[in-house]
Amino acid sequence: MALTLRRHVIVVRVVFALAFLFLLVPSRLMAVAHGAVIARVAGATLSTLLVWWCLYRLCRRAERQAWFVAASIPVLAMAVFTAPAYAWGALAIMYVVQRFVRWCLRADSVAVSRTRDAAEEVPPPTDAGAAETSPDATRSHIVDLDPICARYRGVLFSLRAIRAAIASLAGSALLAGPGLLLFAMYDFGAPWFGVISGVVITAFLLAVAAVFIVWQRALWIGSLKAARVGAAVTALLAVGLVLRAVTTMRSDMFETGTIWYLVLALAVQLTIVFALGAASVILLRRQRDATLIAMLRQNSRHTWPAAMLHLCGIVTPRRRTLGALVHRSVLLSGLAFCLEGTAFYVYFRAGTNFLQAGDRVVASGVMLSPFPGRLSLLEAHYMNLVIIAAVLLPILYVTTQVTLTLADRLRNAARGAAVRSAEDLLNEDERPPILFLRDFDDDQVALGQKSLPAWSRVVDPGIELANLEEVMQTYAAVGPLVAIGRPEDVRPPIGVARRYVRSGDWQSVVLSLMESARVVVVGTSDSPGLVWEIEHLRDRGHRDKSVFVLPPTGAGNAALLWRTVARLMSGRGVQDVGGTGTVGQRSIGRRRAVGMVVRNGAVTVFVTERRSSQVELDVLLRLTDPTYWPPSRVQPPSFAALLTGAR
Repeated sequence: MALTLRRHVIVVRVVFALAFLFLLVPSRLMAVAHGAVIARVAGATLSTLLVWWCLYRLCRRAERQAWFVAASIPVLAMAVFTAPAYAWGALAIMYVVQRFVRWCLRADSVAVSRTRDAAEEVPPPTDAGAAETSPDATRSHIVDLDPICARYRGVLFSLRAIRAAIASLAGSALLAGPGLLLFAMYDFGAPWFGVISGVVITAFLLAVAAVFIVWQRALWIGSLKAARVGAAVTALLAVGLVLRAVTTMRSDMFETGTIWYLVLALAVQLTIVFALGAASVILLRRQRDATLIAMLRQNSRHTWPAAMLHLCGIVTPRRRTLGALVHRSVLLSGLAFCLEGTAFYVYFRAGTNFLQAGDRVVASGVMLSPFPGRLSLLEAHYMNLVIIAAVLLPILYVTTQVTLTLADRLRNAARGAAVRSAEDLLNEDERPPILFLRDFDDDQVALGQKSLPAWSRVVDPGIELANLEEVMQTYAAVGPLVAIGRPEDVRPPIGVARRYVRSGDWQSVVLSLMESARVVVVGTSDSPGLVWEIEHLRDRGHRDKSVFVLPPTGAGNAALLWRTVARLMSGRGVQDVGGTGTVGQRSIGRRRAVGMVVRNGAVTVFVTERRSSQVELDVLLRLTDPTYWPPSRVQPPSFAALLTGAR
């Protein structure tokens, strides 16, 4: 689930400590200063502390629900500033919600794949270890993926935010026509006015959405021209927002404390602009980075329709006919796209809504209700900050997070509906396939930490790909993705298309697919079946078209890496570029190996400081794609030079 809260105990304690210091203590001091009865203050404080304790226990159990902790903040404020009955009622609702979510998570836990514990270190065989100083030892290259992954992660963040803006514009366009028609009919009695206005506004919004699509696709393929235009437009938009905020200021805002709503509205709007323009800025700052530009230009292999569907997150069946428009996968992913647009629209409109909320707070006198008498200037500013930090922001965060999580679930269901058998896929697509080999126990192995922190999902509606098979869709423009299915599967899992064979025939089928495959992606392990497949890749001369991916683990996986290298190189020793040493714990240290390739007899190992996630594996597959970087074009040392931007 995307909304995981790390170190939840510490976060919960910090939230409650800040609430005690900035909500409970100041409010009680203000109540006493305004002449409240001490006994009533003490009773209200006791009720507040009881509500807080129960809520603290609930939050401690909500270890996978960041949104639940955020939703508890308004309840904390409610316990401080409202009657006890409201706080206890809100607490009961929170309890029911948490029980329901825990039940949903428990139902999903059966689908969570195990990850391998790679902490163990297995000593290398003596014959290969003795080859460390052999002059015939194979040269190896250790490449750090972290620099390029940081830049690529920022580009993905911006592209997903642009996708949300497109979804918001498209949804607004679809609702503009009927909405204006109904408005004109009931308020003016002139349906023709609503029809004309609806058509004009719908056409305008769709035109803006089309411009965003063209811009997004241009950034996706690494266009520097689109980056320059995008950076200039977003900069002008940011300046316009600042000038608008300055001209909106009024003197009474400083007296009532509503100036903070204007500041928050400006911060939200600038955050949106930053998210939309981040990819343009990264491409302009890194335009001399040959690696990043080359990785993005691999996307130009996708056709325009395929690029649009991919960028908008629409899942389609392989056979794209008119009947595919009503396919279950298209409908579910389209609904997910609309939900992402709804979440972005809520966030986009938050700036205006914050300003309106500030005026309503002052007009209704809500901030005066807990205390008798008139608030001072400092108290007015304090109460408005409390309303913003403890009510508006948590509600906005929870609303968008729940909406985006529902969109993720719908898109996963769409992927499941689009799953097809390998036989059907190969019959329709005559291109050489992309073969995926792995241990059956590693089916759907979960990736590591999220590519982006949870807070960024407020402007980043993109899903987090759950496993390697989904990341492998980057090869979809090269050929059909196929794998041998686990015989015990009740239904084919989401990801690569499966071919199910009898237990006695699987070796001949694998060898046939090896020969015809354009690329072979291997999820390494020590299982006998996979060891047999790796040895036949070596013996049949398929190493140069293969990519070996190490399982995502919580510790260094040098032992498995070393054993895989020994199998591929027939037990020969392997030396590092920077010095002699076996590709193992001494060569990669505490870093984690993401994957490796063998090109022209030399080994290149890709490492990272973090556990492998979507970004690291995507970068690995792009850098090692033999269809884009054939062995005859890129010699092994060029991998290291490529990542530093050198030619």
